[in-house]
Parts: sequence; structure tokens; C-alpha cells
Amino acid sequence: MSAMFSIGVAAWSKLSQRAMLTGRCSLHVTQIKLYDKDIQSSSFFTQNKKYFMDVKESAKGKYLKISELSRGKRFTLMVDGSDVAKFQSSLEESSLRGFSNFTTKNNIEYVLEKRENTGGEFFQCLEKHPDGKIHRLIIAGESLGSVQNILNEFSKDHFQPAPPDSKN
Repeated sequence: MSAMFSIGVAAWSKLSQRAMLTGRCSLHVTQIKLYDKDIQSSSFFTQNKKYFMDVKESAKGKYLKISELSRGKRFTLMVDGSDVAKFQSSLEESSLRGFSNFTTKNNIEYVLEKRENTGGEFFQCLEKHPDGKIHRLIIAGESLGSVQNILNEFSKDHFQPAPPDSKN
């Protein structure tokens, strides 16, 4: 005895299941995913790296995605739209003082630190999630101006300025 049925979850998604009721079961699931909507993108090269900066929109709202492609590996940070201004000011602060960090309402901590090695000055950006996951991105020192210019353009066009901090 076998049963077969299909369920249309939404216009963009098809979920099908097949169960065989002969003492053993098999389940077949097919789902078509939609990716977040691309709003604006920019990319640039430096040394042996390529940087991609994107404004994207999901069901939860807009966010900034920054990716570094180096030696065939991709490193990515994602910053919620409401935290882009904080990220910008932390990046500026780390360039002046050497270190900056902030924590978002979702308890994601961003740590930005200026460092130097034989290749020159660079900025290490860490995205630390409450579950222990850490995403790391390196911005070469000579690329900082390009990153800041693109962030300024994206912020002006797509993100609200950060509300002033209330000091109580």
C-alpha cells in the first residue's frame, strides 16, 4: 500500500512527499528557495583580494552584506540595516583608536580592530553570534577609504541614521 500527495506551500515553493507504507518509509522533499532581493551592489579589487558590498532585503528587512574573496575563499559579514550606522562609526573609531566594538539588539557582537603585519596595516572585523559562531573579515588598510565611501553611499540611500545614544 502506498500514498502519494503534493502540497503547494506558496507560489514559489513546492513541497512534495511520498511515503511508502510497506514496513519501511521513504520521504522525498523538493523545495525551491528564493534568495534575498538584491537592492544595490558594489565591488572593488585590492592587492590579491576582491571585496563585494551589497544591500539586500529579506522578509525581516534590509541588511548589509560585506564579502572578501581571497585565495579562493570567501569571508562574509552581515549587518542588520538598523546597525549599519553603528558599524560605520565603529569602523571609523577603530581606524582612529585601534579598536571598537558594539553589540546589537540580537546579541551579535561586532569587534573591529586595527592590526599590522608584514603586508601592512589591516582591519579585522569579527561578527560573534550568541551560539558561538564567529565570522571574520579582513579589510586591507588601503581599502578602508573605499569601504567607507561605499558605506556612506549605501547608508544615504537605504539605511536610517542611528538614533542618538541615551546616556542615563
